[in-house]
Amino acid sequence: MDFDIDRSTGDVYASLRNGTIMRVDPATGQIVNSWTYWSGLTTIAVQAGDLFVGTCCQTGSVMRLSSQTGAVVRNYTIAGQGDAISIAVDPAGRWFFVALSAVLVGDLYRVNLTTGQAAGFGPGNDVVLSADGRRVWICGWYSLEWYWLANDTFNGSGVSCPEAPAENPVTGVLALPSSGRLVVESGDVGTFQVQTTGAEPAQAATAGWTADGTALVALAWSVSGHYTVGMWDGDPWMNATNDGQLRNSRFDPICYPLITAGGLNASSIAMYRDGVRIGGGTPGMTEACFGSTGYPPLALADGPHVGRITGMDRVGRTLDDSVSFETDGTPPQLIITSAIVTATSPYMLSGTVDDPHLLRVDVGGNRSATVSGRNWSAAVDLWIGNNTLGVMAEDTVGNTAVNSVVVRYWPSFENRLIDEPDRFQVSIPPGWTGYPNVGRANVKFGAMLLAPPEGTYVYNTSATVEARWRPGIEETQAAAYTEAIKGLQEVAKYSFGRPDFVLNTTVDGHPAARIRALVGTNIIGVNTNATILTQTYVVSAAQGRVYVISMNVSWMQPQYRETGDWIIESFHIGSGPTSPFTTPVSLLLIGVSVGGLSAIAAAVFVWWRRRGKKSSPPDGPD
Repeated sequence: MDFDIDRSTGDVYASLRNGTIMRVDPATGQIVNSWTYWSGLTTIAVQAGDLFVGTCCQTGSVMRLSSQTGAVVRNYTIAGQGDAISIAVDPAGRWFFVALSAVLVGDLYRVNLTTGQAAGFGPGNDVVLSADGRRVWICGWYSLEWYWLANDTFNGSGVSCPEAPAENPVTGVLALPSSGRLVVESGDVGTFQVQTTGAEPAQAATAGWTADGTALVALAWSVSGHYTVGMWDGDPWMNATNDGQLRNSRFDPICYPLITAGGLNASSIAMYRDGVRIGGGTPGMTEACFGSTGYPPLALADGPHVGRITGMDRVGRTLDDSVSFETDGTPPQLIITSAIVTATSPYMLSGTVDDPHLLRVDVGGNRSATVSGRNWSAAVDLWIGNNTLGVMAEDTVGNTAVNSVVVRYWPSFENRLIDEPDRFQVSIPPGWTGYPNVGRANVKFGAMLLAPPEGTYVYNTSATVEARWRPGIEETQAAAYTEAIKGLQEVAKYSFGRPDFVLNTTVDGHPAARIRALVGTNIIGVNTNATILTQTYVVSAAQGRVYVISMNVSWMQPQYRETGDWIIESFHIGSGPTSPFTTPVSLLLIGVSVGGLSAIAAAVFVWWRRRGKKSSPPDGPD
């Protein structure tokens, strides 16, 4: 069904799909005349006593009829595809404009009323004569466009217009029926909805305005499937369906849509919050906002508030509406209370949180903490050494708080490997495996290898301990330094860049020196990763040995770097019982590698990587 109004008489002409046209007296609502044609009708337009109708299933066909008798005045055929689905007629009698249907978007034509000659001018589904008769609105595909009849030119805007608009004859506001939007050339200026007798709002199929512009008339369908013809001439109002809602004024402007039939008179608008005026209207406004107007916004005081808007719409109807809401712009108070040193992993990170609208507490970005009252806790796996643990709390309106703590995990030195022949011992890091008496190529490069858990060895992180015979060596810092320099020269053959001498130190009360180098694929192979090799040379005159503690840490596993320090701290010369170690905690996976040459420490990774699920590293080829 489609209808149009004769602007000279006010008569309404409705066309039906079954081919019937009815003329209706607007004063009485009675049908004055009706005519039925051989074809279904798709659209109708009235101008200067003539009816222009599209005929169903006849490509490009438009009939021109007498509005008094219904007689056919002329047939037009446009050389395009599809039926005529929308028509607008030039009041000056020069052209009519027609949209022909297509699968996605129709084609628009301008047709000479005298000669019938047609010219295409782009895509579109809807053409509507403006209220003042000076232009033709074009919608239904791109944004809103219009054709000026006085000089035959096009203009357009970026305003979305997916359907045929109905123009208010007083204000010029365009009503878009199905989307419930009110727009002008510069943008949206309001919204509307049709309320049926049921509880749900209905969607308008087509719409029009009364002659004085004060009321919107719509043909709407409801969810129940019934059509309703309704007139909306009510006062404008604020759609505060979320009245009393909790809002966050720190980043929420706290806005509510305004429902008006003709757009608001911006100069008449006043807005208040808690009885204090906070601003006026703006051209084209479609919502009332009661949050902070500054940038960045200033948070309102937490608690209940009332927003109010007053003024008039563009056709003189009164707006006076209020809404209540509550604000919470305060982040949670988040405190960590658990100890910062531990010998145990998993470690129970805990603390307190205070917020009236708390939503969650997360630890490490991916683990939810257990919350009971104002207390929270979460079990966290630690690496040996310092661990920075982050905590985040969030409330229901998006306020967040973060906190962090450095927890040092340093397990006790309980799981020990003892090498009786070379008289030393070392502890195995938690989760690691120790392998004593490791040899390859007839070279004993260690009493033991420490290897990380299955699944991590592919990154070539490991550690070794090696005892080298040095009969008669003096137990001095100079001797330790000399041994380290020899190792430095050997490692230099295989390292990336120049290896470094790190420092002179002591280990288990004996003089020691440390070197470091970057080794990797040029030694180990194309399927391995570069590692940082650290070697500590410990001198014992009583044993006549130099002990080399090597630690390889893959670039892929930087979390293991402090595990080497833990292994060195656990190292003890002598196979007898040791004093209990009571040092703070730190975490990481580690493997130990040792070699007759310093560079062997790096190669141990490959052998460990290739050993698969065997219980110990295999012997190499002779």
